[in-house]
Amino acid sequence: MPTETLETTITQKDVQEEIRQIARNLESLRFRLIGVRASLRAPTAEGAEGKDEEGVADMQALLDCVLTDSLGPALRDLRKLSAMDPE
Repeated sequence: MPTETLETTITQKDVQEEIRQIARNLESLRFRLIGVRASLRAPTAEGAEGKDEEGVADMQALLDCVLTDSLGPALRDLRKLSAMDPE
């Protein structure tokens, strides 16, 4: 019995629209993380809470890194891809 191969052709325009949707979803997640980051209480200068304060500061710093170093560049690159002209 012969095996048939189903080929699906996706145009660059289709791919770009999918990338735009992914970027919108990623942007939504970025805003959620910004909200989580904002909801963390800022460590006090007095450090009355001790280790708990350090944990909050560590979480804030890590979220800042994710937002700035990972999601920011990823969103920029995805937007660039979705706007590229077909060759």
